[in-house]
Order: sequence, then C-alpha cells, then structure tokens
Amino acid sequence: MPDEMKLAREHVDKSPAAEVTVYRIICCAISYGSPCFYACAKRKRPLYKESSSRYLAQRKKLESEEKRLKQKKAREDFLSMLEESKDLTSSMRSSKALTLFENDPRFQAVDKDGEREELYEDYLVDLERKEREKAREERKKNLAEYRAFLESCDFIKANTQWRKGQDKLEDDERCSRLDKIDRLELFQGHLPVNEKVCLDDFPRVH
Repeated sequence: MPDEMKLAREHVDKSPAAEVTVYRIICCAISYGSPCFYACAKRKRPLYKESSSRYLAQRKKLESEEKRLKQKKAREDFLSMLEESKDLTSSMRSSKALTLFENDPRFQAVDKDGEREELYEDYLVDLERKEREKAREERKKNLAEYRAFLESCDFIKANTQWRKGQDKLEDDERCSRLDKIDRLELFQGHLPVNEKVCLDDFPRVH
C-alpha cells in the first residue's frame, strides 16, 4: 500500500487528469471500506471528491444488482427443491416441511423465515390446483373405462339388480378405481340401454 500512496503523491500536482487517475489507482488498490479510502475521499480537491462519489455510486449499484440476482436465484432454487420432492403434498404443514428440507442448501439459501414461508405457501396453492386438475382428469378417464367395462358385461340384463351384479363387477380393477357412488350411478345409467335393447328384441305385434 505505501507504493500506491507514494505514486499518488508523486502525481497529485501534475494535472487534474492525473489526480483522477491516481485516485482510481488507489480505489482499485485498496478496499473501499479501509481508512485509507476515506482519507482520500475527505481531500478537498474537487476531482478527488467527484471521482469518489462516482466510484461509490457505481459500486453501490453493482452490489445492489448482485444482491438482487443472488436472491432471485435463491428463490428459484428453493422452488426447484419443492418441485423435486416426492413426499410433498398440498396438505403438508410448513412445520413438517421444515424437517424435510432444513438440511438442503437451497432451503438455507433463503435466509429469511418469512420469505421461505411465503414461497412455500404460494407453491402449495399452485400444487393444490395441479392436484385437483390431475384428479379431475383421472376421474374422467376412470369413468370412461368403467362405462366401457359395463358395456362388455353380458351378464348385466335389464332387470339385473346392483346388489346381485356388484360382486362380479367389483372384482375388476376398473371398478375399484371409482368410489361406490360413481359405480352405482354408472350401473343404473347403463340399465335403460339394456332395457331398450331387450324390448327391441321382442317381435312387434301388428
């Protein structure tokens, strides 16, 4: 450091441009938080003050942007951690999630508890929406498969009662995927079709 200060003293009276150059050498050579820096900043020469202000403004802007990008990446990594989890569900409380993720560096990178809580709750809202949508699509598919199964069952007649055909139907996996109400409603909805087919089988009386 004495060499840099010696260089500054040698050039300080030569020209205004040299003053700026020397000051920048000093700024680059030492930490801006050091006493030496503040000593330079307090000098009465206008060009030193101007250069000091410009340097500090640029440094502050750069540090602010670096902090913003770091926080943004930490939030993105936190959400990726949640998405990768096979154990997380929309009904899991944050206290349980804490024990699940607390040792993950991506969890620790978001250092504020309030921010972690907010990110977690927002993710659960989105996860719950996706789970509902998936459940609707799955139910729609299961209903269609069960309906096709009923149509393939030749033992179901127009007068077949649910309690009598239930055992045969429930042995099939397509039936077990639905709850009892859906099974019964589809079965009852299938009967009029069978009844119509049976009536059409009778010869018409002219």
